Amino acid sequence: MQTDLIETFLDLAESQSFTATAERLSVTQSTVSARVAALEARLGQRLFRRGRAGTALTPEGQRFEPHARALRLTWAEAQAAVSQPAQAALVMRLGFQPDLVGVRFGDWIGAIRGALPDAALYLEAVFSVPISGGLVAGTLDLGILFTPTQHPDLHYETLGELRFELVSSTQLSGIDEVDLATYVVPDYSPAFLRSHADRVPQLAEGLTTAGQSNLALEVMQALGGASYQPQATVAAMLSAGTYCKVPDAPVLTQAVYGAVHLRHRHRTAHRRIMRALASAF
Repeated sequence: MQTDLIETFLDLAESQSFTATAERLSVTQSTVSARVAALEARLGQRLFRRGRAGTALTPEGQRFEPHARALRLTWAEAQAAVSQPAQAALVMRLGFQPDLVGVRFGDWIGAIRGALPDAALYLEAVFSVPISGGLVAGTLDLGILFTPTQHPDLHYETLGELRFELVSSTQLSGIDEVDLATYVVPDYSPAFLRSHADRVPQLAEGLTTAGQSNLALEVMQALGGASYQPQATVAAMLSAGTYCKVPDAPVLTQAVYGAVHLRHRHRTAHRRIMRALASAF
């Protein structure tokens, strides 16, 4: 199976540019053209048309696209199946949003293990977009993330939400005393950043921004200041006596989603994990 032909077709269908696809696949434009020609020859149909506006799928290409995505997924699943440990009934490859690691992570893994006691688990901490990409490509079986990516092959379910509280390295009487020079703006997801701007607009102009809560915590530990941290982390910080909660700061929330390939949304193993995680939340 020449998977490079399928990968090139799907990338070109998305980018609509031979130049962009060549750059993304680290090959020459002539290689992209040759792969497309080879695939068209095998199918006996023209898949793309070129014009001033760029490259677009022909009607035949549009009909082939869902089959190409299915072929890519089947090949990835076949590779995973032949490489899984002999003693495991199945392998589940899970991608977790980095901010979820360390926040009751042990509870969630325990719930997953309880749901699938004989499965071999492969765990990876990665952001929402790569998780969605891995599910589409078949390199991941299930994702737990903050930001759904709209794609015809993906299915999302809301598992629950995380609550974030504002903490400071010094005792403050209120949110108006937060120093913007040492405040860490929490860019944990686009939705969270919008909520932050709406709920605490006076803090939007902080001089430091962090894309993960653990990075914000590292900055606070090194330089002092304040940031929004997951509620479970805040509890440990307060019990250690090194940080203080800002008393009048609103609690911000972040929805957590489970994601699977549409083809797998009714499979027993995937349903068990989804139910276990929803119960854990």
